[in-house]
Amino acid sequence: MASDEANFSTLLDDAKNLVENLKDQDETVTIISKEVTLLDKNLESYNKHRENIEVINEIAKRRPRDTTILNSLKDSERLKALERENAELHQALIDHQLALELIMSKYRQQMMKFTELKKNSDSLELLKNDEEIGRKGEKIYEMASVIQKAAAMDDEAINKEYETIARLRYENANLKELLKIANHSCLKTQ
Repeated sequence: MASDEANFSTLLDDAKNLVENLKDQDETVTIISKEVTLLDKNLESYNKHRENIEVINEIAKRRPRDTTILNSLKDSERLKALERENAELHQALIDHQLALELIMSKYRQQMMKFTELKKNSDSLELLKNDEEIGRKGEKIYEMASVIQKAAAMDDEAINKEYETIARLRYENANLKELLKIANHSCLKTQ
């Protein structure tokens, strides 16, 4: 019984290996089949191409030689016309590049002049600003001197007022003293 089980197990393992080998072989057959199909298509395409070339050669053999030469001459004339047009376009391109270079050089010159003028105008503007600052400084100085004079006059007026007030107080005190003396002497005489 143990040997039957071992035989059965061996048979199962062999069956599994056979199944895996069959799968691998099936995949290989599929790949080979695809390659054969591709080769078949390529061969068919090659045969069609060869047949087309044979047909073209047959037509060319039937054509008169003069027609072939005439077509060749027409193609040659077209080719020469295209070459002339190409040369004209090339010359036009060169002319365009020269004109563009001239324009760019003029532009650079103008920009240089513009930057120089800008620098000069900035310098002039600074000079004008300095002159304006000087004028404003003079006005400020004049205003300061006027304010000093006004302050001095104001101080002088205040001092005169204080002097007048002091003098009036002094006179008032003297008058009060005289009034007391006069009232006191009037009372004694009565």
